[in-house]
Amino acid sequence: MIRTKRVGASALLALFWIAAPAMAASASDVLRVIEKSDRNNDGKVTRAEHMALRKTIFDRLDGNQDGRVDKRDAPSPLVPGSARFHQFRAFLDSNGDGIVTRSEAINGRSAAFDRADRNRDGIVDKREMAALRAAAQRGV
Repeated sequence: MIRTKRVGASALLALFWIAAPAMAASASDVLRVIEKSDRNNDGKVTRAEHMALRKTIFDRLDGNQDGRVDKRDAPSPLVPGSARFHQFRAFLDSNGDGIVTRSEAINGRSAAFDRADRNRDGIVDKREMAALRAAAQRGV
């Protein structure tokens, strides 16, 4: 018997914004994702912390726990055939087989983190967080 999980829209949107092209996400969306990634609450986010969040979200999306998100797992906001599903799959499905695997979701491109980590040192530090907050307040 396959067990399924109910997935909140927030998990889906978080993974989408984690993966979505940086220009598609607002600074507020990027800030929300980066703040959620700060697992130890030290005010900065390492790439490892961010990847841990991606793993958690992927596990919530993978309803049948088979290590892949495909049309069988797709929660309602990510209905197969919808524009959002195609964007999600196109961005994360690196081999183009129509399935987003755990490895693709966790290790794939991360536009939100890359946008926030302006100096590309693998850490979103307090200065970069402050710049992101300022951009979010300006509505950028």
